[in-house]
Amino acid sequence: MRITATAAAAALGGALVLGLTVAPAAQAAPADSAGCATDAFGVAGKYGEFVLGDDVHTPDAEGAVAVGGNADFRGGFSVANELSAAEVDALPGRASLVVRGDLRNDKSVTAVMKGNAVVGGEIRDRALEMHAGSVGKNAGLIDFDAEFAKLRAYSTALGEEPATDGTRVTPSGNRLTLEGSNASRNIFKVTTDQLEKAKEVFLKVPAGATAVVNVSGRDYDMAGAGTTGFFLSGGQDYVLDDKLQSASGGKVRARLLWNFPDARTVTKHSSAAWPGSVLAPNAHLELGSGAPVNGSVWVASLHGTGGAETHHFPFSGCLPETGEPTRLG
Repeated sequence: MRITATAAAAALGGALVLGLTVAPAAQAAPADSAGCATDAFGVAGKYGEFVLGDDVHTPDAEGAVAVGGNADFRGGFSVANELSAAEVDALPGRASLVVRGDLRNDKSVTAVMKGNAVVGGEIRDRALEMHAGSVGKNAGLIDFDAEFAKLRAYSTALGEEPATDGTRVTPSGNRLTLEGSNASRNIFKVTTDQLEKAKEVFLKVPAGATAVVNVSGRDYDMAGAGTTGFFLSGGQDYVLDDKLQSASGGKVRARLLWNFPDARTVTKHSSAAWPGSVLAPNAHLELGSGAPVNGSVWVASLHGTGGAETHHFPFSGCLPETGEPTRLG
């Protein structure tokens, strides 16, 4: 059951993107007593890679992967090695790998380390290597079109939130610094042009605070200026983020979200580990051929090779209800 292009499909970066429709009007997301949206990402929030169209990727994703189009894992791929038992149990059908269309591996190993695999189409040509689960056939386990309609609506509404009082965005030469002092949530507004000019990006917020970077613009290419480092601080010295080192023991990147409501392409530099999660529901994400995203990605289509992995650092920040602007004192 190969997912084919329709009148509603768009091709981005050589990958198939399905169901790109106008986002419905945003409604307020339910919030808890602290004013945090309780289900901002829906089913997508349970997956480290949640892709509407095609996912062409190697060598691995540490978290769960859901693909609304076809999966091309011909270079070899492993999934879900870092999931906890509770995280597996929370997945639809306990499926850490979901592919609505076909899965192609051309006799390379596709290993599902934890949980089940559900594929709607054909598996070509090698059976999946299951370490702790089973393989099922079901093209309807996840309603990708409905989930992405929610993601687009939330991304748009979040992008309209005002910058938090006291936040500062300071370009200086080839360095861009984002600073916020709110102990709960800091929302920044930047443009793709500002980000593209930065070889180094510095972000400082109080440890435990959520940081949302709303990025306006249609195309972001991290390789434009050759961005090679993201430095984070939870109030102490800046730390160059990587898998084994991160500010405040990982508390900053776990609550860091990059929101690209308007983007059609997002390109990561192959030399830069990108901390935080990436919400770009209309965009093709080009991961490049090296260095990881240290967080989750929710995108229209994806391509990555070599060391361009997604690492399992799920987003755990406090996002606002949408529908009306929120201001934290």
